Order: sequence, then structure tokens, then C-alpha cells
Amino acid sequence: MADKAFHKTANNYFRKTGQYERIVVEGARVVDDRLNITDKDIEEAVLEGAQTLEEVQNKLKVGVGLSLSALTEIEQLVRFYSEKYYG
Repeated sequence: MADKAFHKTANNYFRKTGQYERIVVEGARVVDDRLNITDKDIEEAVLEGAQTLEEVQNKLKVGVGLSLSALTEIEQLVRFYSEKYYG
């Protein structure tokens, strides 16, 4: 449990300081290669209150400058996790 918390904290630090190559991804699918954002990051953003693509983008900076298909995939993930946790 402490190991998970450490990795999450370290990943948040790496993301905030622009050290994207140092982010450790375990058991997750990367949806934004440029920032190393995973589907789990999107799930966490939704759990923290983001419920639209724009809110997730503001929180994670995910999808900025990506193709329309990548944005569509991210939007589908936001919708999926919103419905999963908030009905």
C-alpha cells in the first residue's frame, strides 16, 4: 500500500516538473504518449471530481495537441468512468 502511494506521489511530482519520461506506468494503458498519461490517471481525475473532457484536460493537460481520434478515446474514458462511479 505504501509503495502505491509513493509511486503516485512520485508520478505527480514528475508530471508537475515536466519529467514525463520518469513516470512509472504499471498495469495501465497510455493514452497520451507525450505526457505519459494513462487511463488510470483519467480514472483518478474523474474520482477527484472532473466529469467532462475539458475538466480532465485542465487537471492533467491531457490531449492538448492530439489527434481527434485520441481526444475521442479520452472523452470516452471520461464518460465511462463518470458513469461507473456516479451513475
